[in-house]
Amino acid sequence: MRLEATDAGDLLVQWLNEVVYLVETRRVVPGRFEFRRLEEAGLEAVLLAAPVGAAALGREIKSATRHDLEVKKVGSGWRARVLLDV
Repeated sequence: MRLEATDAGDLLVQWLNEVVYLVETRRVVPGRFEFRRLEEAGLEAVLLAAPVGAAALGREIKSATRHDLEVKKVGSGWRARVLLDV
C-alpha cells in the first residue's frame, strides 16, 4: 500500500482504515507490516497476513476516527491515540 497525507495524524487514520478495508474485503488477519518508506506524511508498506474465516474475525471495526486523535513525536519514536468506530 502507498499512502500520502497532510500530517502524521491523517496518515495514521488513513493507514488504519486501509488495514480495516483489507481485513473486511480479503478476510485476513494482519500478521506483520514491512514498511519500505515511512515518513510523517507518507508511507509505502506491505501487509503480511493470514486468511481466516469470517467467524474468526470477531467484532467488526468500521473505521479509525479523527475524534480525539493525538499523534506526537517522542524521542526517536511516535506516540498515538486513536479511537476506533465499532
